[in-house]
Amino acid sequence: MYSPTVSILIPVYNVEETLLRRCVSSCLAQTLDGVEIIVVDDGSKEETAEICDEFADNPQVKVIHQPNKGLSGARNTAFYAASGEYITFLDGDDYLDEDALETAYKKAKEKGVQAVFFDYRITYGDNSREYHSFDEDRAFDGDEVKDLRLAVLDFDSHISQAFAKLIDREFLLERNIIHNEVLRQGAEGFVFNMALFSELESAYYIRKCSYNYVYNASSITHTHDKTNDELILKCFEYIKNSYPEQEITSAVNTRLLHVIVTTGVSGYFNPSYKAKYGERKRGFAEFLKEPSITEALKSGNGKKLGFLKKFLVRCAKIKWFLPYYFAGKLRRKKQKSN
Repeated sequence: MYSPTVSILIPVYNVEETLLRRCVSSCLAQTLDGVEIIVVDDGSKEETAEICDEFADNPQVKVIHQPNKGLSGARNTAFYAASGEYITFLDGDDYLDEDALETAYKKAKEKGVQAVFFDYRITYGDNSREYHSFDEDRAFDGDEVKDLRLAVLDFDSHISQAFAKLIDREFLLERNIIHNEVLRQGAEGFVFNMALFSELESAYYIRKCSYNYVYNASSITHTHDKTNDELILKCFEYIKNSYPEQEITSAVNTRLLHVIVTTGVSGYFNPSYKAKYGERKRGFAEFLKEPSITEALKSGNGKKLGFLKKFLVRCAKIKWFLPYYFAGKLRRKKQKSN
């Protein structure tokens, strides 16, 4: 009986047509044989659903339509429909280099590991930037894999996302590692990866950018969305409660300092957020009163921040928000220049 080598799991919710077509085309262009593509339309508008149905004409592609369940729910639906030896997650507006899966699959077989993870680049219009997790290819075994949980929480490690990983499907099923559907989105990748690296016994890192993350300034992760802010905090509270080790708690508190800056600059003081300055100040001030945020401001390790973020965290502590306003404007100016 035919069994796919890799199942690519693609959640789709109202993705722009050109991006969605490029995403699926990059999957069909993979140099690895036996790739299965599962597209989950998560309650998209009719136009997006129809584009998804076009893909189903290709025997490599399976399309599933469902009412909106959020990113976590869509990924789980795709996962349970998969039959590949390995799975990989791909967001509907992103795309893969054509040799991404062949490189990762061959390394997984060569090293006999349960998971392979690799690097990604972020594209901003015509520009792009590569992000690397480590200085060279390397294997992780035993406690080394468990230690990657701290890397998940480290802002500069770039392994907290569900994507850019090739994972043994049977392993995930046996350990019941799936996305938490209560934590629909926000920081859901953190929760998934904490569970993943807690259970993995072997992994391999490839220092090569093979995943292309397409920056979307209108995404909920880059604009003001109070519900998303609340889900992000719930994700980190879940991690602290699930992994009570002191080093995990400390790492979460430090990561939340980055969340504070991002929520202020990309959220409440984002120029696209059409609210008066006073309303923005009140909203951000309320956010800073959240128990997990007050703990982070008190206990997070600010020494690990860059100069600008360190300055903005200090501003948050004294409730001086004008620098966030100007940082938001500067961010938007940089986006337009790209």
